[in-house]
Amino acid sequence: MAILDETDRSHRQAIRCLHQLRELAFPLYVAVGTIAETHRQLLYRPRLGHTHARRFLESIYEGSVNILRPTKQDEQQTTVYIDTCKDQTITSTDAINIAIVRRKDLGKVFSFDRHLRLLALQTILPLEL
Repeated sequence: MAILDETDRSHRQAIRCLHQLRELAFPLYVAVGTIAETHRQLLYRPRLGHTHARRFLESIYEGSVNILRPTKQDEQQTTVYIDTCKDQTITSTDAINIAIVRRKDLGKVFSFDRHLRLLALQTILPLEL
């Protein structure tokens, strides 16, 4: 959302990081659950709506982003991650993304979501590559 929504407080930082990742030719991955969640958020966000949501889907499915799909084991792992941080609001999307990242051994993720850091995933922020 930070990349797509110019009013997001992390927008400029997210754009800068995305440019750095592209300059360094890092492969980009996104989990199918994140695609669905982002599309939903765009649909209902004032000023953005259907047009932005549709453009987002087109940009994802045009081929430059690798789409990650969960396995049955990833799905089963979600409750473990949710239970690990019972005092936090870990969503099933967060949990399944964590399972996929760990299974694929991707190392670092590009995210501002603090829940990913709570579960010991390293996040990439601009200038910290």
